[in-house]
Amino acid sequence: FDILCLDTQDYPEFPNIEEGYSFQINAEDLNDMIRSTIFSVSFDETKQFLNGILFNIKNEQFECVGTDGYRLAIKQHHISNKDPHMQVIVPYKALNELNRIIQSKPSDVKIDLTVSQNQISFKMEDFLLISRVIKGKFPNYQQVIPNNSDHSVVINRLDFLLAAERADIIASESNRVIRLLFDDEKLMIKAQAQALGEFKE
Repeated sequence: FDILCLDTQDYPEFPNIEEGYSFQINAEDLNDMIRSTIFSVSFDETKQFLNGILFNIKNEQFECVGTDGYRLAIKQHHISNKDPHMQVIVPYKALNELNRIIQSKPSDVKIDLTVSQNQISFKMEDFLLISRVIKGKFPNYQQVIPNNSDHSVVINRLDFLLAAERADIIASESNRVIRLLFDDEKLMIKAQAQALGEFKE
């Protein structure tokens, strides 16, 4: 083989890790936090501040938040935090790649996170990922979450999940709209699509 190559001077230099707030987390815990929120990230390029997950660090709590304007997902984890409140938005692509790598690691592997104003780094024994952070103001998601409610319902998680999946067969043809009708002792799940039919359970 005679292979054409490029000058090494043209290859981008690997960035240095900026100084910032650092903490450690288990690979399994970080994987769970990303997996629980990444599905709700927006892919609308006109709203770049929604194209990632908010990392919110405050009062010994590490919080991941994802939203596309319709869905909101929040996952929390306790950490030892001695620094002031810090927030950064981490791009979807970086977290998606990180999650793929984490899944191949033992669950008890420790990951060192360093968060600064411009970048975030994830460091393991044999791996380092550095990503820029998204500049922009994440929506005030706390306003969406009610402090109290007049109604509270406890239902079986698996029953509800399976019924929602069945409803989605019809709902997929009508903008994925599912109606939940609550009675004293009953929850009715309904979906309707003009071209397909109706679902009730």
